Amino acid sequence: MAMSTIIVGDIVPMKDRGTYQGLMGGVWGVSSVLGPLIGGILSDKASWRWCFFMFVDCLPRFLTLSSVELTVSFSSRIQEPPNMWCCHWRALLLPEDR
Repeated sequence: MAMSTIIVGDIVPMKDRGTYQGLMGGVWGVSSVLGPLIGGILSDKASWRWCFFMFVDCLPRFLTLSSVELTVSFSSRIQEPPNMWCCHWRALLLPEDR
């Protein structure tokens, strides 16, 4: 949860961060309740092996979806570094104590 918050803070503009943080918190809340419930029912009623079979079946879909949909352009966020040689030359020449 912490790394996803850092990523949202880095990529999403300031005015939309609250919306994304709220959505992520809602998904986390629902999944923390439904995940163990569905996992317990699945492993109790069917078999624990089905948990692994579902993952093997869904993994290629998730990888394909994430590689296609999650394209992020950082070119608009890149800024030129400040030129350190054009600093305040007067501060170097004038004494500090006046």
